[in-house]
Amino acid sequence: MSNDNKEKQTAIFPMFLMGGLFVIIHLLSIVIAKPFEDTGLDAFENPNAPENLIFIFVILLTSTLTILVIAKYWKKQFIQIIILGSIAYTSFFVFYPLLISAVPYPLSLFLSLTASAVLVIALIKFPEWYIINLCGIVVGVGAIGIFGISLSML
Repeated sequence: MSNDNKEKQTAIFPMFLMGGLFVIIHLLSIVIAKPFEDTGLDAFENPNAPENLIFIFVILLTSTLTILVIAKYWKKQFIQIIILGSIAYTSFFVFYPLLISAVPYPLSLFLSLTASAVLVIALIKFPEWYIINLCGIVVGVGAIGIFGISLSML
C-alpha cells in the first residue's frame, strides 16, 4: 500500500469517530428526553410558539458577541470561567433528571452537584482529549435534550 493511501485512511478514521460521537449524542438525547419531561425541565412553556426560535437565535448571537467582546478587551480567563460555569450548569441538568428517578431527592441533588463538580474539576486539572470529549457529550446531550422537548416540530 502506498503512503498516499495510508494517509487517506489515517485521515478518514477521525471523521468516522466524530460522526459516531454525533450519533451517540443524539441517541442519548432521545433516551434522556423522557426524564427531562418528567422533571418539567423544558425551556419554553409553549413549544409551538414561533418566537421561541427567534429567542434562541437572539440568545446565541448575544452570547457569541459577549464572548468576542470579552476576548478582545478583557481577560481571557473570564471566558474560561463562563464556559466552565456553563458546563457545570448544563451537566447538572443532565445528571439530575436521571438520578431523581433512581434515588430520593436530597441524595439525587447532592450526587448531581458532585458529578458536575467532578466533571469541571477534571476538565480544569486534566484537559485531555477524553475529558474534553466527555464534557462535550454531556453538554451536547443536555442541550439537545432540552431543546428537543422544548420546541415543536414546526
